[in-house]
Amino acid sequence: MRKLRLITFLAVFFTITASQAQTQRVSGVVTSGDGETMPFFTIVVKGTTHAVQTDANGNFVFDNLNPTDTLVFGFLGFETQMIPVGKQSTINVKLVPMLHQLNEVVVTALGVNRQKRELGYSTEKVSGAEIQQSNAPNLVNALTGKVSGVQVSNPDGVDGGTTRIVIRGNNNISGNNEPLIVVDGIPMSNDPGLTDIGRGRDWGSAINNVNMADVESYNILKGGAASALYGARGANGVVLITTRKGKKQKGIGVSYGMTYKMTHPYRYRDVQNTYGGGAPSIDYTQPAFELGSDSIPLFPSLSTDPEFGYPGSSVSWGPKMDGQTIRWWDGSLRAWSPQPDNLKLPFQDGHAVTHNISAEGGGDVGTMRLTISRTDNTPIVHNSNYDQTTLSTNSTLKISDKVNINLSASYTDYHRLNSPLLGEDPESFNKGLLYSWPRSYQGEDLASYSMTDGTRNPQDGFPYLYVDKYLWWKYYNNNTTLDRSKLLGGLAINYTINSWLSFVGRTGIDYTQDEFQSKNKPADLIGLLEGYYGETQQSDRGLSSEFLFTASKKKIFNSNIDVDFNVGGSQWSRDMHSLSAHSGTWYYPNWYSLSNYTSTIYGQDAGGNIIVTQAGDNQAALVPVNTFIEKRLTHFIHSFIYPIEIIYSWSLQVATTGRRHCHRMLTLISIRVYQLAMLLPMHLI
Repeated sequence: MRKLRLITFLAVFFTITASQAQTQRVSGVVTSGDGETMPFFTIVVKGTTHAVQTDANGNFVFDNLNPTDTLVFGFLGFETQMIPVGKQSTINVKLVPMLHQLNEVVVTALGVNRQKRELGYSTEKVSGAEIQQSNAPNLVNALTGKVSGVQVSNPDGVDGGTTRIVIRGNNNISGNNEPLIVVDGIPMSNDPGLTDIGRGRDWGSAINNVNMADVESYNILKGGAASALYGARGANGVVLITTRKGKKQKGIGVSYGMTYKMTHPYRYRDVQNTYGGGAPSIDYTQPAFELGSDSIPLFPSLSTDPEFGYPGSSVSWGPKMDGQTIRWWDGSLRAWSPQPDNLKLPFQDGHAVTHNISAEGGGDVGTMRLTISRTDNTPIVHNSNYDQTTLSTNSTLKISDKVNINLSASYTDYHRLNSPLLGEDPESFNKGLLYSWPRSYQGEDLASYSMTDGTRNPQDGFPYLYVDKYLWWKYYNNNTTLDRSKLLGGLAINYTINSWLSFVGRTGIDYTQDEFQSKNKPADLIGLLEGYYGETQQSDRGLSSEFLFTASKKKIFNSNIDVDFNVGGSQWSRDMHSLSAHSGTWYYPNWYSLSNYTSTIYGQDAGGNIIVTQAGDNQAALVPVNTFIEKRLTHFIHSFIYPIEIIYSWSLQVATTGRRHCHRMLTLISIRVYQLAMLLPMHLI
């Protein structure tokens, strides 16, 4: 027994001793690459949550370590180091900077490439690969959720519409809050397609016409310090877009890509499907149908007493929908039954197909990239398709070791059929869904907007308030097309004067030509009633030129001071022109022409006085008859730029930016009157 106790004691003793011998203490100090200590630096045992922090002087002490443990030293901006403990009692670690991060080059204002660590303001970069993977409808939508402080919203949810982008919130209570868009150094006009917050048609903005497959990267400049070199135009921030260039390689590389996108509307309002249109009477009786002379229940009145709330026709406090047969407002017999899907009537699945072909190549003297892209889009609403064809190139030419030239150009051919009406408009189906159509609405006016002979259904007895009773006729027969041609191009020359001084000069053009054509189908069989034809031509030309000398000197006078100095100038002008015309009251059936109008016919009374025997259009109000209006708005901005930046040992940085404007704005409105004598006797033709 004594022997057994002794053996047990010795076994426990040696076990405890062995366990104590396996644990050990490790101490040390953590320093940065330049020898500075790293206070409050976290050290972790690999694969565990066992961790300690360094003190204010970078020292640490780690207890209860095993020889098999591995210590992990990792910090943002430095290479991660993993060191086995082994038999070491002291471990001193010198962190190694991650050079590929510290030396990351980003594009800043005026296209100047800077190391990110040199910047005293916030900027973020998004790669073109991330943009393409998003399969977003346009470049701005592709930024959703990718950049902090950037808000992206699409007001109507329909591809081809304007996408609103705001950086760090609104800067203006009223007016434009969107950033300046710059493509390859060329400022691009990006006016929204809809400015009336109440109603209208949204034809989209120019950013929609940039081919996403051509984008190499985005650089988002946030705040006034980042975009100061662009002056007032960059007050809301700047989005710099750099397109892809050709690569130096043997031969020519050709690539093809195809993307397909399907959009399915799925989120609708939560509604009840028990009670149909109508309202209880003022004596609070249960809603019930009135009976016709044939004892068939009649369509209930949708007029609601204000005592019960909103006096519109969309309220559904009427009889219960049990499938009973009633006589509807148009005289037909239908079942009074639930309509759980009537909110989906105006919508469909959207489809978009994009084909992209690119060819690139290059050698010692330069590179070239050529791309052609084609997009066909069917959106989630009917009768609003669009297609776009884009041809673009980006080429570089090496003139000498010190001089190179870059040429970028993009031409877009864009065609769109209609843009749905938005907001508070009687012809907007969204207004009908919200304010006019009750839960019992079956789309009966949609199914019968046209008669069998092709004329418009008069919709007698139409009961729905605040919405046009001819909404669906106009939706499918009053069509407006947009044909857009857009050219965006720039030429830049880069000259490296010596090791510390360089020059860049750039000029570019942003030209857009829009043509709107409206055709309203006549509502009658003859082809005259409410027939309409109109044309609008708009041109928008922006010209920009700039030059910049950049001086960059490291360790000036053998000190720890680095100096960057820039001086340059810029000029920007914008010229807009619009010409509109439309027909009058049609005289010739089914003739879509500006010359289709009705003239006033004059005669004489018994006393020989000239009188109007048949009234016609007011020719003073008809543009094609005698008036064209041309508006011309021109801005000129001349600027001198002089930013300077001084950096001392990467710990002290002083930057200042100056910009002096010589601002001249010219506004010219001219009215040109043409007497179209050939149109006056047109009815004799």
